[in-house]
Amino acid sequence: MKNPQIFTIIPGIYKYTRFLSKMMRQFYNCILYDIARILFEMRQGMGQQGADIDFHRGIWYNFSTIYGGKAAAFCFRRRGKENIMRGTLVGVGVGPGDPELLTLKAMKRMEQCDVLVVPDADKGESTAYKIALQAYPELEKKPTVTVRMPMTHDMAQWRASHRAAADQIEQQLDQGKMVVFLTLGDPTVYATYIYVHKMVEADGYPTEIVSGIPSFCAAAARLNIGLSEGSQMLHIVPSSHGITQALKLPGVKVLMKAGSKMPQVRKELMESGMEVSMVENCGMPQEHVYRSAEEIPENAGYFSLIIAKDPENRK
Repeated sequence: MKNPQIFTIIPGIYKYTRFLSKMMRQFYNCILYDIARILFEMRQGMGQQGADIDFHRGIWYNFSTIYGGKAAAFCFRRRGKENIMRGTLVGVGVGPGDPELLTLKAMKRMEQCDVLVVPDADKGESTAYKIALQAYPELEKKPTVTVRMPMTHDMAQWRASHRAAADQIEQQLDQGKMVVFLTLGDPTVYATYIYVHKMVEADGYPTEIVSGIPSFCAAAARLNIGLSEGSQMLHIVPSSHGITQALKLPGVKVLMKAGSKMPQVRKELMESGMEVSMVENCGMPQEHVYRSAEEIPENAGYFSLIIAKDPENRK
């Protein structure tokens, strides 16, 4: 007579085996996902420096086809009917003008990138590119995309230029390339780049910002003065929009982007009784330093930065 217990145990073992098999597959998929994430981050971080490891697009496609699931979801995004690997847009601040002020991280990203974006119709005329090139001469060999960024008060034209730049960049990102966008100073301070950055990010692409030394910090260092001390407030003011109300604020005022408004800015500063210093083209060959409002020329260049302190804040 057959043992009835055998028939009771076997179904239990079968269910338990199926449960273990399912758990192992889930665990296996998680491991594959982690591997895919690590490899993808390596690809993004290594750029052209990883030439000894061949990350062809076909390998990624085979990886996702065979193992699928989370790995494919991480490595690819859906665009129309085509599965494509995403590249990363990196906004790199090159500082105010002195190539020796480029950060190590900025240098690293320039070395790693597959494509360079220069905010000018001619890269040779771009101030940011000329600064970066002095620090990293190999930059000249990088494939370059130039984008037009007109300075205009026409909002429709302004937005259209940003959208066109974002579209050009996304064409490169769709090929899995790391794209570095050079910008003067710091990308987060009155930089045109940030508008393109937000558009590209909103379209679902990974983005990164690499800080550069802000012009007002470099100008203060050039003047050999502190910007703010103790409880002093520090105000960054786009002076092309007027400075009358800003000058009434307590603390130190940094006036940027005066441009064609410089005669009016100079007049108000002279009437304010403040301690005024200005650096024009900080860190560049055409640099000029002015120690009073009276010294400031009315035709000073666009890259002029003014530091104004209240009389009681003079040190």
